[in-house]
Amino acid sequence: MRLRISPNFRNFVLVVIVVWVPVVELLSYVGLRVLSARGLTYERPTVTAESLEQYIHTRDPVLGWPAPSRQTRAPYDVIGARQSPAFPDPTTAPCVATFGDSFTFGDQVTPEEAYPNRLAVRLGCRVNNYGVGGYGTDQALIRFRVMQDPAPIVVFAHYSDNITRNVNRFRNLIAPSRGLGFKPRFVVRNRLELLPIPTPPSVAAISDLSGSWISNEYFLPGGDAGIVEPGFPYTPKALRMLCNYRIRARLAGVPSYAPFYAADHPSHALAVTVAILVAARDEASARRQTPVLVVLPDHKDVEAAIAHKPLSYQPLLDALSQRRIETPNVTKAMLDFLDGDESVCALFINCSEHYTPAGYDLVAQVIYDWIVNRRLMPPG
Repeated sequence: MRLRISPNFRNFVLVVIVVWVPVVELLSYVGLRVLSARGLTYERPTVTAESLEQYIHTRDPVLGWPAPSRQTRAPYDVIGARQSPAFPDPTTAPCVATFGDSFTFGDQVTPEEAYPNRLAVRLGCRVNNYGVGGYGTDQALIRFRVMQDPAPIVVFAHYSDNITRNVNRFRNLIAPSRGLGFKPRFVVRNRLELLPIPTPPSVAAISDLSGSWISNEYFLPGGDAGIVEPGFPYTPKALRMLCNYRIRARLAGVPSYAPFYAADHPSHALAVTVAILVAARDEASARRQTPVLVVLPDHKDVEAAIAHKPLSYQPLLDALSQRRIETPNVTKAMLDFLDGDESVCALFINCSEHYTPAGYDLVAQVIYDWIVNRRLMPPG
């Protein structure tokens, strides 16, 4: 029996194809443009063979950034630390060396207001600030290895969002960037193993991000993280955005990095981060330096604490405690500082960015108290 299709049904299908499909595509295109403007999609960097060669030639071959040519120029001094107004002579013997990301470096404030400099004022001795913007905890550990700083105390600062960076090898996938941002990362097999910076073999390799050269990258487009590169057809990619880790977290009402602290997260980010911090402790101790591991909260963490909600990074603190690693409680100090004020704006620039001068000064006070109360150094 031959199936007969009515003219009305054919007309309906024709209307859907001619009218509704383009409308949905247009709406999907607009939606992706909006999400792209908010940094929620992957924007492929503009790369030529010449610019790729230049990047590979000038990048830091171990850490990725900053380029070696910039590491001894302002805002850094001749030893590669951020300039220290309290003790500006870089040949001065340091009492503390700090490693971390932009919250250690002191983004959005002056060198005087960065927490390592405020710590130096309190201790009365030079504190070398090796923080670098955009670093993961992994790069902080590697920079510690590279710098070989002789300070008797070493502070390793893990900012709560660093956990996502610790399973990333191509920074452009998780943060808008004007240039290329490849980085090393660690994996945990039988032990902690370092994977060096990926080197793309060609411009085409960057375009499709495939091949063994970019293995162990959690945020590859089309993967579990739900990273999407806008392009035609737009509708399926707009639907794919519902799987984006940031959008999923926003719908769940938690910070985008919070799910990565779950022990069963597919990225294994918690296990990697714990192993990195344990290695930092062990390697500093092997060099007869006293390690201080500190977790620096994001504004969302402080807001959660104010609302008596669980801290996203509590599983990390628990895992470190099981390994007899205790950390200064910066979040509690921030709550005490706010003293019932429901706003975090006194501690975070624009209420949601880096710490204010008061926030950095508070971090310095917390670390100072930790050092003095454990008699690692006498009071300054």
